[in-house]
Amino acid sequence: MSPGVRVAGCQRGVGLVEWMIALVIGLILLSGVVQIFVANQSAYRESRQLARMQNTVAHTMDLLVRDLRGATAVDTGTPGRLGVTRNRTADWCGQPPGESEIFYWVADETLRCGPDPDAGGQALVEGLAPGSTLQATPVRHPVDHDLLGLDLALDLRLGGDETRRFHFRVALRQAILQRL
Repeated sequence: MSPGVRVAGCQRGVGLVEWMIALVIGLILLSGVVQIFVANQSAYRESRQLARMQNTVAHTMDLLVRDLRGATAVDTGTPGRLGVTRNRTADWCGQPPGESEIFYWVADETLRCGPDPDAGGQALVEGLAPGSTLQATPVRHPVDHDLLGLDLALDLRLGGDETRRFHFRVALRQAILQRL
């Protein structure tokens, strides 16, 4: 064959159709990678939010449980408010050491404590979700109905209308020791 003559059916390089097909395949693969990235990022954000919420709940309940375990009296008569009377050895929530009653409640997305809930109190845990509440239900002895502990529930609003309730049961040491 001479150098200037072309043979039918023989082609050099890549044609327009092949380029278009390669471009479409590449775009499909790229969109799959982007979707995976977005899904992983969303899962990471949700995981961080859940971890932050669990940490907030754990810290909140730790503060309440420490004070409740040594309580000599508990007031659960007002919904959303918990009163704890005990002999404290250090300043706590604006009260000096000694026998005193301190109230706990949730206001303005913050767990608060103090001797008078109407006075505002001190902030213990901030960053609770809007609409969060604190509930305390007495746990009584089945025979003589003496107070032995509390069921605590902290309702946290996660976003929108979704609320998650966390339950804790706390034994009142003073009440149990007096029964022995």
